[in-house]
Amino acid sequence: MTVAYADTPIAEWKRKELRAHRRKVFCVGWNEDGRRLATGSHDETMRVWSCDEAGIFKQEMEMRGHQDAVSRLAWHPTHPDKLASLGQLTEQSVRFWDTRSGKNTATLPTPGINLSLVWSPDAQYMAVNNLDDVVSILDVRRMKVVSKHNFKQQASMKSLGIECIFEIAFSKDSKHFYLATDAGEVEVLSFPDFKPERTMKGHVSRVSCMGFDPGHTRMASGGMDTVTSLWDLEEGICTQTFYDLDQAIRGVGFSHDGQYLAIVSEEPALEVVNLRTGANLGKQVLRTCPVDVAWNPRRHILAFPGASERDGSGAEHGLVELRYLPEQGQS
Repeated sequence: MTVAYADTPIAEWKRKELRAHRRKVFCVGWNEDGRRLATGSHDETMRVWSCDEAGIFKQEMEMRGHQDAVSRLAWHPTHPDKLASLGQLTEQSVRFWDTRSGKNTATLPTPGINLSLVWSPDAQYMAVNNLDDVVSILDVRRMKVVSKHNFKQQASMKSLGIECIFEIAFSKDSKHFYLATDAGEVEVLSFPDFKPERTMKGHVSRVSCMGFDPGHTRMASGGMDTVTSLWDLEEGICTQTFYDLDQAIRGVGFSHDGQYLAIVSEEPALEVVNLRTGANLGKQVLRTCPVDVAWNPRRHILAFPGASERDGSGAEHGLVELRYLPEQGQS
């Protein structure tokens, strides 16, 4: 990108809305080549959208099979046609999908009501955590739960003093595992043996979300204390904090080049910071409070769940909001 666009205020970024679902959208995610966006909704479906070079979106398919709202989705880290998803409350399983057929190719039962899921970067494993603070490791090749780590009952886990786990992540080399906890800390464990290695405390209350730059040299953590902390992962130190949003942080995300950090919260607003220049690109008021945010892995296009609205006939539509740097273009 050219320097001319580097500090363009978020209010001047191009905008687009997709009427994506029949009810409110909960989650969004891009596939690994950035050509598709998946959306999950309270209407119990996922939809997949193509995105061309002009930034124009077209619905490719609707995928059915969930019996509850689709609360989380995650694309395969190296295969552009595969992804996994979680249902909200009544489902205690992970569903796997292939967009070439549009089908649910496998469903793997897991213990408890799941909160989040994440692939290991080598795509051999998936981790899910549930309301009972159990982290389950799934061997994706064998479609089997190979280990469960109960942080409230297992003696080796109880010693960490973790009460609640809100989000999980793998390191880029799959040798470390991150837990966002209610103690205002991110715990770093070894993988696969889950031995404690480091504690990163940057909040006075629970850490509600985490995000990593593409090189996994930096992490952003968002807290219920309304603070977003930026971390140097090699040194394990907090290098910067952001306080501009007034409610609990719900989602953070780095752009594909690590230049921009997007932050959303329980305040209906979007904040974007240019991490290279240090410029805050502003806080844009929204119509709803997004619970997810996702950058395209190749371009400066940002997606997040929008409001729901009714058309002239009274039909409900769940929206997805998009923001483009001016260089990207869109129709």
